[in-house]
Amino acid sequence: MKLATCAQIREAETRAIDAGVSAYTLMETAASGIADAIIQQTDARNEEIFCIAYIGKGNNAGDALSVLRRLMAHGWNVHIRAAYSAEDMEGLCQLQWEKFHDAEASTLTMELDVTAEPTLLRRKLADIPRMPIVILDGLLGSGIDGPLKPAIAELVQEINELRRTCSNATVWAIDIPTGVHPDTGEIGENAVQADYTAAIGCIKPGLIADTATSHVGRLIPVPLNDLDIQPEYSDEVIDSPMLSRLLVRRPYELYKNKAGRVAVIAGSIGMLGAAQLCTEAALRAGAGLVVLYCLPEAYPLLAARVSPEIMVKQVQTYKNIDEDDAQALLIGPGLGQLDNANQLALHALVSCFDGTVVLDADGINLAAERSWRFEKNHILTPHPGEMRRLLPSAGINTPRKELVNSFLYNHDATLVLKGARTIIGQRRQGMLYNSTGGPSMAKGGQGDVLAGICAGLAAQGMMPRDAAALAVYLCGRASELAVSRGCSGHERALTAGDTLRHLGAAMQSTADLCY
Repeated sequence: MKLATCAQIREAETRAIDAGVSAYTLMETAASGIADAIIQQTDARNEEIFCIAYIGKGNNAGDALSVLRRLMAHGWNVHIRAAYSAEDMEGLCQLQWEKFHDAEASTLTMELDVTAEPTLLRRKLADIPRMPIVILDGLLGSGIDGPLKPAIAELVQEINELRRTCSNATVWAIDIPTGVHPDTGEIGENAVQADYTAAIGCIKPGLIADTATSHVGRLIPVPLNDLDIQPEYSDEVIDSPMLSRLLVRRPYELYKNKAGRVAVIAGSIGMLGAAQLCTEAALRAGAGLVVLYCLPEAYPLLAARVSPEIMVKQVQTYKNIDEDDAQALLIGPGLGQLDNANQLALHALVSCFDGTVVLDADGINLAAERSWRFEKNHILTPHPGEMRRLLPSAGINTPRKELVNSFLYNHDATLVLKGARTIIGQRRQGMLYNSTGGPSMAKGGQGDVLAGICAGLAAQGMMPRDAAALAVYLCGRASELAVSRGCSGHERALTAGDTLRHLGAAMQSTADLCY
């Protein structure tokens, strides 16, 4: 999904309305997409779910009411916390208020007075026996201007307090979290801290600003096909429709030697797991053949440990590696410190390799130390610490987008700067921001899985930027599925192995949305 400012979106809405599309139709379309996303992301194993919509009096509140009506029709227990009386509501918001009550919303299983004290609200919610609680932020949308009014600020504080004290509560911001500036990402004195933000029509630039990440949470793009948005930005947020051209069906006569070969140089004493994770990830990403090269001291341990489908080859020195048949070369996970001869051997190997080279972990550290030149067929996957080694002159607080641009000024490679909103950059191409994943992935080994998937996809013929985009999206989606399906039970318990085991499910869920 493209990025566009609020002004550009309003212009698109005006053109659509002039062409005969009603504002009500746009609101209903958006609400349908948001409701579907909420239902999909909420634990389906629970028979009962309780939802509270916090609303103001404008279009953002109208969106929330329309979403709430759909959730109620889906069988959810729903309620409203309103900042203003019904008489103060404007235009479409008042219409949605009337439609909500026409849908017999009075049959709620739990009554919460809109004037109830927050302590009373928390007490009543605490009586819900582990029922998931979904909180909708429909207080303010893109029209935010200046400090929040007291009535809004009070409910923002209540939302954040409920999120903090109720472990089973999840906050969904509609279009943008209240208190976050949509174009700049500036955080006001009071701002909603959302777990999910359903961005309508386009992604506002403020949603991907570093300052806003902890308030925006997981980005859910909600397209509006009736809007002809003409953004000035070339940057995009990765979503399933973008990936549709990459997840094509395989020809029936495909065989392993035509499905791509990945050569991996990884693993050392004490870091064997990194080699295990990245090689299996390359295989699960669809590569037909994966071969792991290692030095003699690590060979007997790795040969006994990695998946039986992986070929393990011992070499006395990396100078002995000859991989003319491979389409992708992955260097770095768990590689450890190398002597000068092996460092020179890897540089020579990378320099003459015609396929895609993926550098991760110690591969990046080696390249930074030796000041390698990175070419168009290279993918680098640094975390923030490794990024500082690539750009030692950059300041600690330099915005992440600036870091990517600074690197691309001197190199043609595809850069994958990992983080809460992983950024993919390539020279003369717009930035790509990942929308999947979350804090559950803050665990060792996740980067090894990502590097392996990048290599596995590249070996199948994907261009480096495409392989990187699909890989980061699938990793994040796999982690989400692992948590939601109970494999880890809780976001804190997720492991890189859980992500790897759910890669196939992530591919399927993404393909289901693409085909």
